Amino acid sequence: MRYLWLFVCTFILWGCNDSEELREVDTIIDSTKVTSQFFNGNTDYVWDRMSEQLRRYHGSKDNFRAFQQGVISEHGGRFNVDQSEFFKLDQVNYYDISGKAQKQTGQNRLALHMSFTNKNGDKLLSLDFRETSIASILGDQTYAPQNTWDFPFEGEYLTWWGSNSHLSNANVQDKSTAFGLNFVKIVDGRHFIDSGRRNSDYYCWGRSIFAPQDGTIVGLRTDLKDNEPGQKNPDSNLAHGNFVVIDHGNSEFSVISHLQQNSVTLKLGYKVKKGSLIGACGNSGSTPFPQIRMHLQDSSTLSGESRGKGLPIKFESYYLDGKEVKDISPKRGSVIEPII
Repeated sequence: MRYLWLFVCTFILWGCNDSEELREVDTIIDSTKVTSQFFNGNTDYVWDRMSEQLRRYHGSKDNFRAFQQGVISEHGGRFNVDQSEFFKLDQVNYYDISGKAQKQTGQNRLALHMSFTNKNGDKLLSLDFRETSIASILGDQTYAPQNTWDFPFEGEYLTWWGSNSHLSNANVQDKSTAFGLNFVKIVDGRHFIDSGRRNSDYYCWGRSIFAPQDGTIVGLRTDLKDNEPGQKNPDSNLAHGNFVVIDHGNSEFSVISHLQQNSVTLKLGYKVKKGSLIGACGNSGSTPFPQIRMHLQDSSTLSGESRGKGLPIKFESYYLDGKEVKDISPKRGSVIEPII
């Protein structure tokens, strides 16, 4: 059984006043209650905490009960927490938990991702699950990048996956995407409007995506159909969805993934400049909603045992949570904006 995942975030809390600290405590308490009641099979409790938006997403209480029973059937009715993270963005609080479910063994873990409103009764906005592992990152952590990079978009985006934590970055357990970063466009702390059941509900859907540095197009795909929100392409060989691979020299290849179907008009061998349009943000491949991923690797091969090894990314100056920084890779929950 595959589960939706939503809003994995790193603990970021600067200069909190008393009310902000209390909001974090309240969110932790709420999350703990929701988690325990979910695995105890108490559908009514969790349903009563849901926002109308989340209820619409599931469609009905019976649909949600079936989802809940599926999780419990596969993973068991007990869940022991071993890691948690919190962050706040505007009017939404995010709390994420990693732990071992009753039927899991070894390094396998289940990650739960929750978000709550911080007003109007602290309604549950998301409750989603992702299978993960505490295995270490697989990329080359000692590598010093030869190039520096821009982000492949304009305006403010939220770092969706980031850091080297299995809870904060789903990319870390693949040797190619180990240092990968995923981003979503945000407006007033949210990344979609209405129910989120249509790709067009998401702010980043169809937004222009640009080359992060000069280079040559050495790989691309643009024909894959975009997923409907909540669904992912089950073929692991198509995990990147529609993509562009750019050779920047020095055995450094950037890969921009999850592009919109037919949005890439470039051809193999084309030379691109930093900032050149390469496509539009989509929802293709292993994504359950529109987003963009960027990662760096040491070859152009994307699949199989011979696929490239992931490399750290060294960014040029940009705004990180409103402050200009350089040579820093953003963590989960960071709001970033390229300097134009």
